[in-house]
Amino acid sequence: VGIQRPLDAPQSRLIRFKATICVTGYIKECRLVYTLFWGIPVSKKVLIIDDDKIALSILKTFLLEKGLDVHTAQDGLGGLEKMKNMKPDLIILDVMMPNMDGYGFLREIKKEPKFRAIPVVVLTGREMMRDLFVQEGVQDFVRKPCSQEELYNTVSKYL
Repeated sequence: VGIQRPLDAPQSRLIRFKATICVTGYIKECRLVYTLFWGIPVSKKVLIIDDDKIALSILKTFLLEKGLDVHTAQDGLGGLEKMKNMKPDLIILDVMMPNMDGYGFLREIKKEPKFRAIPVVVLTGREMMRDLFVQEGVQDFVRKPCSQEELYNTVSKYL
């Protein structure tokens, strides 16, 4: 079934409906809530790697509201582990993190041919590291703090 966004529709629209579920002879009514997003397809997966729990939560919520499938990790090692289970369409990467920093994470993914083509956007307050990451092949660099729209505009270029 094809659905087209009405011209005056907002970016996201909440759709509510009732469903009747039959489980081994018992009928139970429940309410399911789905959100239909206009814009980037939901199937696009983003991996955010940042040790700042508050920033991670804000970014995750914002990108979920934009219709993306968002996964998170709090350091480079956790990010590598997540990548074994999912192949992200984009990685948003902080630089300064415990266990494995952003630079170490980037070196590791460049060793794996199946991960080399994944776009990486570095999100950090360390502006002086821009040249280093550009040399390492990152697609973009966003300086913290940034607006959500600035980050979304950057992310959407690669999805």
